[in-house]
Formats: sequence, C-alpha cells, structure tokens
Amino acid sequence: MIPNSPAADAAEVLWGGHPRGLYVLFFTEMWERFSYYGMRALLVLYLQEALHCSVVLAAGIYGLYQAMAYLTPLFGGLLADRWLGQRRAVVLGGWLMAAGHFAMCWPQREVFFAALALLVVGNGFFKPNIAVILGRLYREDDPRRDGAFNIFYMGINLGAFLAPLICGTLGQRVGWHWGFGAAGVGMVLGMLIYALGQNTLGSHGLLPPTASAGGPAAAAPARLSSVQIRRLAALLVLAVFGNVLFWAAFEQAGSSMELFAEHATDLRLPQLGTQVPSSWLQSANPLFIGLLAPLFSLLWRALARRQREPSIPLKFAFGLLLLAAGFGV
Repeated sequence: MIPNSPAADAAEVLWGGHPRGLYVLFFTEMWERFSYYGMRALLVLYLQEALHCSVVLAAGIYGLYQAMAYLTPLFGGLLADRWLGQRRAVVLGGWLMAAGHFAMCWPQREVFFAALALLVVGNGFFKPNIAVILGRLYREDDPRRDGAFNIFYMGINLGAFLAPLICGTLGQRVGWHWGFGAAGVGMVLGMLIYALGQNTLGSHGLLPPTASAGGPAAAAPARLSSVQIRRLAALLVLAVFGNVLFWAAFEQAGSSMELFAEHATDLRLPQLGTQVPSSWLQSANPLFIGLLAPLFSLLWRALARRQREPSIPLKFAFGLLLLAAGFGV
C-alpha cells in the first residue's frame, strides 16, 4: 500500500466518527482564516489613514493583493504535488504568513510591501494543500467525506467571524500594529496546533516516493476523451461565471464596502452609548453563513426527497443573482 493512499493509515476515530486529523486541520484552518480576515479588515483603512494613499491607490493595492492570493495557490499546489508534499507546503506557507503579519507591524512602506509579498506566497503554499490533506483522510467513496468538509468549512467561518471583532477593534481603536500583530498571533497558534497534531495525520500529505523517482506519479497524462473535454469546457464556464466573477464582487467587502462602512454608515449603538468599529461589519457574512447554512442544507434535502433539488449550476446562478441584488440594495 503506497504511503499517500487513503487507506494507508488506520486513523483513530474521535467524536462524530471522524479521524482526529480532521479536528487538527479544523483549528489550523480556523486560525489561518482568523489571521487572513483580521488583516483584510484593516488593509484598506491602513493604506488610507496610516500610509496616506488615495482611495483609488488603496483599492488598487487591495485588488492586486487579492488577485495574487487567488493566483498563487496554483503554483503552491503544483510545487507540493511534484516536490514538497502537502505537509511541508502547509508548514512553509503558514510560517511565511506569520512573518508577513508581524512585518506589517512596521509602518515603513518598503516593509509593508514586503509583508504583502510574504502573505501572498505563504497563502499560495498553505491554502490549497491543507484541503488536500483533509481529503486524503478519507476514501473517495467514504460517506463521511462531505460531512468532514462541512465541518472544516465551519472552522473557516468561525475564524472569519472572530477576526474583524478582535483584530479590527485592536487596529482601529488601539493601534494598527496591534491589529496586525493579533493576526500574526492567530497564525502562530494555527501552526502550533498543526505541529502538535502531526501524529494524527499519519502519512497523508507526505510526498510519495514515486513522485521524486520518476515513477507513476511522473508519468505523462493520458489523452482526454471527448466527454472529458466537454466536462472541462463546462468547468471553465462555471469557473469564469460562477467563481471568478462571484469572488471579484464578493471581495469588495474588504475595499469599497469597508470604505462605505467607514465613511457613509451610521455605526452608533445608542442603547450601549458607543460606536462600533467599521471593521465589525465584515463579521456579518460569516455570521449569516453559520445561521443559514443548516437551514439551506435542510431545504436541499427536502427538495431532493421530492426530486426537485436545483442542479449545482442553478445554485451558482441563484448565488450570483443574490449577490447582484445585494449590490443593488
């Protein structure tokens, strides 16, 4: 049995009937998302108020950072598959991001851009490979697999919910370096959890020997059939219209919508006699996901029993329409 096969390790089962490694990856990813969204909640405001950038320049830097954060996982995944292995890639990426967050505590522009580069490269190594490790904890036909990714996704949203409340408050009310430093502490906590939980992952995510020895992993891919080509074309359409355009609009939460919250929104809470930081509004999205995801899961199951559940492309379309409606409002 090869080291990277899903059945290579008899992983011990914990609460909920899942391998212990799921919970290690859950908390690692939760703290990584805490660091990511904590920094994102402050980035545009920091560019404007601390580095004195114009709105256009601040939004442009934010947009370039986000674009690179979505692009670099392609290369991080490739390097992990060919040479590093997913486990080492996650370690490398996590510590690079921790260094980037702490580097943002220094106000010099040169250090700031170097910090963004560390975050982008670190994200490229970390983000795609931790999900691959999770998938390898289960066989492809394991009925627990989808549930494991749902649990993992809730960890993402928990980190995204807490980050603006903690990092945003520290950054906007105490000092920018406190907010960025808190994001760095979150990333370090995630990496410590990951390091301490290595024994729960067995050999999953380690590079198979065949990949470095020119064995089966390095063999040339078979020629695609006409059916596979049509499926790839459909995936391309979904990637452009159901993914790229969606996230291009969604990520406005950290730029144009953050600026709208800061400069054109009444943030006073008369009942408490205070005004909340504008970054707090970025916690609304993960909060609504946590509240509504179980309800939608029940809805899809009810419709499936009646054989009326929408297809995945139709769900993509509903999501895009709702996103457009949100901007319309």
